[in-house]
Amino acid sequence: MRPTASGAVAQSARPNILIILTDDQSTGELSAMPKTTAWLRKGGTLFDRGFVTTPLCCPSRSTIFSGRYIHNHGNTQNDHPFNLDQSATFQRYLQDAGYTTALDGKFLTGWPNTTNPPHFGRFTITSGGYYGAYFRSNTGGYKNPATYSTTYLTQKALEDIDVFERNDAKPWLLYVTPHAPHRDFTPEAKYANANVGTWDGNPAVFEADRRDKPPYVRASHITFAEGASVRRQQLRTLISVDDMVDAIFRKLQARGEAQNTLAIFSSDNGFLHGEHGLQRKAVPYTGSIGVPFLIRWPGHVPAGRVDSRFIANVDIAPSLLAAAGIKPALKYPFDGKAMLSPSGLTDAAHAPLFLEYHFSPDFNDVPPWRSIRTKAYQYIQTYDKSGNVTFREYYDLVKDPWQNQNLLADGNSANDPDVAALSAKIAMYAKCVGALCP
Repeated sequence: MRPTASGAVAQSARPNILIILTDDQSTGELSAMPKTTAWLRKGGTLFDRGFVTTPLCCPSRSTIFSGRYIHNHGNTQNDHPFNLDQSATFQRYLQDAGYTTALDGKFLTGWPNTTNPPHFGRFTITSGGYYGAYFRSNTGGYKNPATYSTTYLTQKALEDIDVFERNDAKPWLLYVTPHAPHRDFTPEAKYANANVGTWDGNPAVFEADRRDKPPYVRASHITFAEGASVRRQQLRTLISVDDMVDAIFRKLQARGEAQNTLAIFSSDNGFLHGEHGLQRKAVPYTGSIGVPFLIRWPGHVPAGRVDSRFIANVDIAPSLLAAAGIKPALKYPFDGKAMLSPSGLTDAAHAPLFLEYHFSPDFNDVPPWRSIRTKAYQYIQTYDKSGNVTFREYYDLVKDPWQNQNLLADGNSANDPDVAALSAKIAMYAKCVGALCP
């Protein structure tokens, strides 16, 4: 719905919904995205404690769609995309409520391009890649354009908005998910040597003694130079995403829809650049679970604000439906919190945040783990394949935000937490459903 002649939008109007989801972008990687910062950071609210509950592609995206933890939605690995019940996703509920829907980019890792993504009326899907990527559209068949993939998806997103606006009275959902900054970290040719500034690393990159970490962490030896090199290339790929965001919002402005569009920018997981000797996702440390999380909804969500509550990918589905005023008969209860309402931000908050990772053959050296995180601490339990706890970690996030000192391995029992109580909480959260989840 467009603004009235006075520029106001009726409070009862359901917002258009725009979600832009990058792949493997950690919290600190907005530095190369000034246009995104202008549109969504200055024009909206930045959640500086944004997380994913499982830092792996397909499980995380399934949590986004369903609003459920992986122990409930069942997509625990990248090669199990069909485990997710597609009849209980936000796109299904929005479509049933009258939204026109479109997807441009990745759907679920392992999802074949030959199979339509359910509940998206328009789609251009890809399995990923930068140059030479394959796409399939329900409006144009298979394409293998020479165009850089982010640029191609930008064109498709702009086309979708033009199609949406043929029926201006109907709200729409546009889900755009480029490959960047995922491996193989290939920038667009014009940005191949772009200046993205210098990076001095952080204390976790230079952790001198990792004997307090699990064996799989101790076995990794990524250097600061190696991590910095990958990070630099990732930032260069994100410049094209920055162009994408700018082009989409300029189109929304031109179409008179910028004011009545609820936009969320985030990523499916973070990525470590040498922290604790690691260069990867799928691990429980801050750089892996932390993602950018910005919400823009003029007149509803404050502009230029930083919100320090926990927010996670599990909150997206319930928040979208609540913002649109949609109350469907849910097939399964949401595990996440509705952080939005038709009037804007709610008071919902996680206390604590629960994190979990099940074994995945993509990263067969990373054992299963579960974790509890608050603003004050993070407790982590690592398991063998039989479910036995093999390692425990506890970090004081106030004194040690970079997680360099596992207090359970410092030889000082006086600073140890009540491990039995924390373990009991994890056991409870690992089976939680709906309102019983933290």
